[in-house]
Amino acid sequence: MNFYGSPGTGKTLTAEAFAGRLDLPIIKVGIAEIESKLMGETSKNIQRFFKTLMIKMRFYF
Repeated sequence: MNFYGSPGTGKTLTAEAFAGRLDLPIIKVGIAEIESKLMGETSKNIQRFFKTLMIKMRFYF
């Protein structure tokens, strides 16, 4: 899931509730882990992330 909004509006709480309800560990992924200043690297990082997502059953936030 990808949540966006002002601080203090319950984004993290909502993600933790979803993960708990699904009985899945929660993994927080920040934009700094995906975004790159090198041309083409951001899209490669996104592809790598989704490949990992398909292999490991986790709740990514």
